[in-house]
Amino acid sequence: MPVVLAFLLFQDPGPWRIVCVRDGKLWSVRQDGTDRREEPGSAPGVGTLSPDGKRRAYISTDDGDAEIWVSDADGKNSKRLTDNKAIDNFPTWTPDGKRIVFASTRSGPWQIWIMEADGAKPVRLTDHAGGAWGPCVSPGGDRITYEEFHPAPEKLPPRTLRIMDLAGRESTVLIEKTQMLGHSWSPKGDRIACSLVNELRILEIPSGKVVKSFKFEEVHKDLYAHAAYGLLWRPDGEAIACTIQFLGGRMVGSKVYGDDQIFVLPFEGKPVIIEGDSPAGPVRWTK
Repeated sequence: MPVVLAFLLFQDPGPWRIVCVRDGKLWSVRQDGTDRREEPGSAPGVGTLSPDGKRRAYISTDDGDAEIWVSDADGKNSKRLTDNKAIDNFPTWTPDGKRIVFASTRSGPWQIWIMEADGAKPVRLTDHAGGAWGPCVSPGGDRITYEEFHPAPEKLPPRTLRIMDLAGRESTVLIEKTQMLGHSWSPKGDRIACSLVNELRILEIPSGKVVKSFKFEEVHKDLYAHAAYGLLWRPDGEAIACTIQFLGGRMVGSKVYGDDQIFVLPFEGKPVIIEGDSPAGPVRWTK
């Protein structure tokens, strides 16, 4: 078979689609907002799937405080991994599925910890006076990003985005003392998307250089006090799907622009707004 023909046969020319949960059902839509359709299956369960898709790490508060549990992907064969009077949260698998990084208050303020996938050998990785949470493991499994707290009287205190190795060494700053609402690694591990007030900022790794900035007032005029949530990188790393939610309060029963929309932010071309009639959250990209 000629090389060119073989290459073409292994390419999927179909457009990228976003699968989302809306009203408890699975839907998919093309990234340009067309061809919306309901998909078979049920909404994914709570928690985070392991890299092989066979297990799920999740939080339970049945005993009065948050503890980390694992189960089969379908929710069967549950097993508790943590058991203390503190709060354990944000479980994140390492890419090999052998360890779980998480945040805990067991030593005082929130700090980043790591343990074996069966709950054994918990080790604290950070020791920041104000605390730290929101750990994310790089796709290569050799680094962790997390958010350091800086206590302050305002409603949304500033945080510092840091990166370090799995041994808890060489913690360096990527973004310092900024109002931050989450972050996410790109599939290749060469970029990080950081959710800030009215902006989604893309950083180059390891330099921390800003390579792209999406200003929400440029995406839509009604995005004026918003932040991005549910950051979902396209598998090729060239776009991000997310929701962009209002940060302020609202009257009961009222809606604010961003409640029912999904936003596609491409690195090339214009952002796309996928309209809806109820809140939705992107869960995966497909073709």
